[in-house]
Amino acid sequence: MRRLVKKSHAIVLLVGVICFSIAAAQAPDASQGVVKYRQSVMKSHAAHMSAMGRIVQGQVPFAEHVADHAAAIRSTSKMIPQIFPEGSGTGETRAKPDIWQKRSQFEQAALTLQQESAKLVEVAQGGDMKEITVQYLAVAKACKGCHKPFRKRK
Repeated sequence: MRRLVKKSHAIVLLVGVICFSIAAAQAPDASQGVVKYRQSVMKSHAAHMSAMGRIVQGQVPFAEHVADHAAAIRSTSKMIPQIFPEGSGTGETRAKPDIWQKRSQFEQAALTLQQESAKLVEVAQGGDMKEITVQYLAVAKACKGCHKPFRKRK
């Protein structure tokens, strides 16, 4: 009887280990949740930049939306350092390892974007489309200041 109980415990333990192993193998990598979130934030940022670009280029007549786009760009720019935590550079991401290897440079580039975005909010509230265009281009330059060194090409 004891032998049967020991064997049944061993079988239960073995089944448990197998189930845990299968579940662990099928569970998504925790960093992929961060990557997907980051991609959503960055797509939102890019969408507001694109929409505002159409306004400043005179392609659409929605100048009254400029302040809202500027505020959204500023909001997403403030998130950037946090959405690139250590260990989130694997999987389907275009983030270069330099983000974590040259963290201070990455954070400085993100800070530049935050500062230029804050200026864009101020200028947008003034309503002068020439000033808005100049500052929009400064923000676009700050975006490139991060993309070139820290983002893989497609």
